[in-house]
Amino acid sequence: MSKSALYVTGVLALLAQGAAAQVVDCNISQRSWGGLVTEWYTFEVDADRGRVLVSDPTIRFVSQKPVKSEVVTLTDETIHVTWDVKKLPSPLGDEQRGGRFEAEIERGENRIKVTARYSDDADGGTGKGICFPK
Repeated sequence: MSKSALYVTGVLALLAQGAAAQVVDCNISQRSWGGLVTEWYTFEVDADRGRVLVSDPTIRFVSQKPVKSEVVTLTDETIHVTWDVKKLPSPLGDEQRGGRFEAEIERGENRIKVTARYSDDADGGTGKGICFPK
């Protein structure tokens, strides 16, 4: 096989892989006290696959790796996702519960709003902040 044919084959293989996931780091500056919403979130956005992975301090503690979210909306303007975390650590030492989280990022304004609910539907708090796409 000629060098040019190898080059074309390599380029086509790279194109077939699609674009790399975009990483969006978000800092939460306004949080309700005592809730499940943490100080930061990282979103790995793979628009080609319609997939968003989420990480935060709680996820790192519980799962040791990012969790896959359910994508509600994924456009150039908005990232809207939900995800679950099972067996959240309890500050009171009582039985562990799960939590359901929802985040909406306005890409143009780089703003985020996060809400959380415990698995028994108790309020888990809210947070607002700013995001920094990498």
